Amino acid sequence: MHTYSFMAVECLMITVYISHAILRYIIHLYDLICEASWEDKEAHIYYTDFIMEMGILFLNMMHHIHMLLYGNIWFSVADMIILTQLRFLSQEIQRRLRQHKNYLHIYDVLDKRFSLATMEELASHDDRCAICWEKMYTAYKLPCGHLFHKQTTRR
Repeated sequence: MHTYSFMAVECLMITVYISHAILRYIIHLYDLICEASWEDKEAHIYYTDFIMEMGILFLNMMHHIHMLLYGNIWFSVADMIILTQLRFLSQEIQRRLRQHKNYLHIYDVLDKRFSLATMEELASHDDRCAICWEKMYTAYKLPCGHLFHKQTTRR
């Protein structure tokens, strides 16, 4: 039974990787098909990557806990290696959650610090972003007068 669960986790992790690749492909394909600029594309890519990374880390964590609990020999070198991997995985989960928290904080600060440009200001700048030169529908207005995509910061 445990052998099948070990193999199932590996298959599940491959399924997550494949699903992630397909989702990224669909997002880029939709962006190519869409006639207008898709401003939320970066946010969709970010959250797709974030969910995939957290899913893989969680599956790895559960897989290593399962190996530790259902191993036949206790306090062996293999157990020490598994515990080292569990420590690494928990640190990686914490690091990724801190990174996501910083991402949300920076975006919140940008929303508070910079105002959104009006339609007249967008039209006066030819509706083009100062950073990527893509067409804009919403933009932040910098104190110097330049405008940039609101979603440019969501990476």
